[in-house]
Amino acid sequence: MKIDASEILVLINRQKDNYFPEKLDYCKLLNLYKSNSLFSRVFRKIILKFNIIPLEKVIFKTLIKYLNSAKYIILFDTGNAAYLAKLIKKISPNIKLIIWYWNPVGASIDLKEFSGLDIEIWSFDPNDCKKHGLKYNTQFFIEKNLEYINNSSKCEQDVFYVGVDKDRSKILSKLKNIFDKEHISYKFNLVKNGNKDNDYGIEYCEPLEYKAVLNNISQSKAVIDLVAEGQNGLTLRPLEALFLKKKLITNMLSIKEYDFYSPENIFIIGEDDDTKLKEFLCSGYDSTLYDYFCNKYSFKEWINRFLL
Repeated sequence: MKIDASEILVLINRQKDNYFPEKLDYCKLLNLYKSNSLFSRVFRKIILKFNIIPLEKVIFKTLIKYLNSAKYIILFDTGNAAYLAKLIKKISPNIKLIIWYWNPVGASIDLKEFSGLDIEIWSFDPNDCKKHGLKYNTQFFIEKNLEYINNSSKCEQDVFYVGVDKDRSKILSKLKNIFDKEHISYKFNLVKNGNKDNDYGIEYCEPLEYKAVLNNISQSKAVIDLVAEGQNGLTLRPLEALFLKKKLITNMLSIKEYDFYSPENIFIIGEDDDTKLKEFLCSGYDSTLYDYFCNKYSFKEWINRFLL
């Protein structure tokens, strides 16, 4: 069955980091909001809370227009996803609507918010799928973002970390001690989480645009991936490492269950020998089935799996 790209609508809330490109040739990326300023967010919240229908149609004017041609809609677990799901099904009840949990269910929208709707709910986390009876799809990497990378860049550090400090500064502090002892160079771009400070001496940095994230990874031998305890779903870091042929240092024990796992490429914190970390970074990269894995975890194939 051939599906036209205009029939697949992926609703996103484009942030300052520019992770999502402006355009793709195999789907329509639609940014939900023209502005994400504090005023705009408060304004939307008031309108949606009090169900001010005339203004609701103004806010979602572009979305409503595309509902006429779309057959499939993928909606991420954004703050207004439950409201949007009801609006979409009210206007176009025959559209196949997919809710995609890109975050652990326990830290996102209550599943009860979607009860009674004719929709499919999918998640990136195998544990959440088993626990809540959701459909599973892998994490994805948008292959077009490889165009951001400056291929002439040289290696600037052995290891790179980027992320928000959600109790990660403690782990980074321990890794820093290992790196210093083993003479491993590193760069941490740790972003402050709200008003919380850390007690581990890890300096906070400003958030990076996604182009800068990829270029920092490309200038490193390895990238660090830190996940919450019990999380089984992949973050972006393992896939960035995969697509850029970089090594991965992670605390995700279940990474071994993924098909692309290779001990030559992935070092598991707390399980692998810290004294072998330098040797791990200096050893060769295992490229077995590289093209197969890049295709499987691409954004294009991620979309295709919803449509099967």
